[in-house]
Order: sequence, then C-alpha cells, then structure tokens
Amino acid sequence: MKKKSFEKIVFISLCFSVSVLFSACQMFTTSWGTKLQRNQQEFLKKASASDLLAFTQGANASKSETVKAVLNLLSQKDPEELKKLPVADKETALKLTTDATLPMEKISEIAAQAGNLASTPDEMGKIVKKLSDNMGTFDTKASAQLLSDPEAMRKADPNVLANAAVSLIAQVAAKNGGYDKIKDNIQTGGGNIDFKNDSADDIVGKMLGASASQEDKAALKAAVNAAKLLSGADDAKDSAGNTVPKRDIDPEKVKLLGIKPLSDILKAF
Repeated sequence: MKKKSFEKIVFISLCFSVSVLFSACQMFTTSWGTKLQRNQQEFLKKASASDLLAFTQGANASKSETVKAVLNLLSQKDPEELKKLPVADKETALKLTTDATLPMEKISEIAAQAGNLASTPDEMGKIVKKLSDNMGTFDTKASAQLLSDPEAMRKADPNVLANAAVSLIAQVAAKNGGYDKIKDNIQTGGGNIDFKNDSADDIVGKMLGASASQEDKAALKAAVNAAKLLSGADDAKDSAGNTVPKRDIDPEKVKLLGIKPLSDILKAF
C-alpha cells in the first residue's frame, strides 16, 4: 500500500473516531460536547482539502452542519490547493454546495412541488423562493471558486454544475434580502434577465445592485457564468476571465434535482 493512501486511511479513521466521540459526548453533557466540538474543528483545520472531502462521505454525507463546516474550512484553503484537486473531488465539493443549501428533509418536498408546477416565471419563482427560505448559509468562497474553475466548467457533470449554480444563487439571495428583494432589484434594473444573451456583469448588477459585498458579487458571478454555459451561451467566463468553449449538451436535459430543467428554473429571474 502506498504511503499516501495509508496516511489518508489513518486520517479518515481518526476523523471517524473524533465524530463518534463527539456524538457520544453530546449524550452526556453540553459543556463536554462543546469542548469536543471545538477540538474536532481544530483537528479538521489541519486536514487537506482532499481529506476534508473524504470526511463528508458515508455517514457524514447527510449531516448538514458537518457539510457546511467543511465548506467553511475549504473556503479558508489556499486557492491553488483547490485548483489542483482532481475533477472528481471538485464535483464532490460542488455536490456539498447543494447538500448544504438544501437540507435533506426539504429536498423531497421541494422536488415534489417542482414536479407539479407549470414552467412559468411566477411558478418557478416559488421554487427559488422556497430554496432561499429553507436553508442555512455558509462561506461561499470555495464553492464559487470551484464552480468557476476552468477544468470543472469544461469537464464536470452538467447536472452537478446546475445544482451548485442554483444553490449558490439561492445562497446569495438569502444573504441579500431573499428572493423577493432580488426580484425587485431586477425589475428596478430594467426587467427580466436572459441568462444566455445578457452579460454576466449585467446580470449580477441587476440582481444585486450596488450595495452587496464583493464576496457575494463574486459568488453570484460564478453561478451566473455556470448557468450561462449550461444555457448554451458562447460568452461564459471562468475564474481567470477566459471564455469557456460551449459544451455538447442539451440545455433542456440539465435539471435541478433531476426534476425541472435549469432553463425553466432560470425563468424565475
């Protein structure tokens, strides 16, 4: 067995042990649980980006708070470390963006509602509003970087990109007054958005106005460029500002939660 593989197995085993101890400790006292939670966070801060992603698999995959904590830690990593991750790991991180945005108990409810709604702007708006009203927020820097990563944009599963893009839009909306506020901004800025033909900068400007933070603008721009790429636009840009070649995909087959085409969801704006 290679040394690196052995070290990863040891690390994941230690993470599992810490998680078990944390859960057991919570059963006895709050003070001990709080102390051990801090220890767990300190332990995970030392982990590589790849090991953090491995930690979220298996039993931890359904734990929203764990997933959000890992995304927060990934956002503290050197961007070069995230850039060097293999495509499979980048996809895993983008899936976590969706998992953290949509609590597991809400996904089936939202998916069922989406399946029963007509594909009109008002009906799709109900879906996006429900997304932004039923989630916890987290540090979006890592998600934004990976969603606009040149390799991820060219090679990652289109459905993974679509789900992460909508999740990131919902995250930014939640931090900036909610869906209704974003929609008001759009109307004030000149009306509905065309993700395929409008520039990313124009779309971000319409959705957020001038008062949003640079971090939220950057996150939204990453999501918008991914949505443009998946909509068949020929001017989608990656994080380096380079145009991403159009992919051989059918926009109507790229779906949110496997239910509604992304093109329908984007009508909400």
